[in-house]
Amino acid sequence: MLALVISICGLPLFYAFQKQLHKQAQFNYIETHPQEKMEGLIHLTVKDVESLPTGFEWEEENIEFRFHGMMYDVVSIKKKNAEWIITALADTVEVSIEKTNQQFAKQDQENNQKAQKLFKWVFTPYISFSNAEVSIIYDMASIYFPMIKQSAVQRWAASPYLPPKVNA
Repeated sequence: MLALVISICGLPLFYAFQKQLHKQAQFNYIETHPQEKMEGLIHLTVKDVESLPTGFEWEEENIEFRFHGMMYDVVSIKKKNAEWIITALADTVEVSIEKTNQQFAKQDQENNQKAQKLFKWVFTPYISFSNAEVSIIYDMASIYFPMIKQSAVQRWAASPYLPPKVNA
């Protein structure tokens, strides 16, 4: 089933699905475990919830945020006197999922560029050229292959590749 989803929808959808499953598991963990037993908790104290520290960015407001490149899931937000205390749990697994997804996207882009270069290299001789390109090919051919008749080079460069005719 997983292979079918990946083959039809691609890796980005798979990573979105994997990330969503992890988020649900993380929220279930937060709801069922006492804060004293959680490892990776941070406590941010801010004077105003609208004015957050540098490097702080909400992914989902009051649920999940990014702080200096690390993802955190909100455990609680409490007001104490004139300050707000945001308690959050570090989410290293989600960061790992994102990095893996970025690596595969980069690799996919590089493979796509390599495929385009190969395609151009293989099929360029069969593409019709403009007059300027024909004259360049003609000049280069006469320099590198002086024994080839110039008219043959000119005809080759000016005409597109046509497959052989089939007698029907």
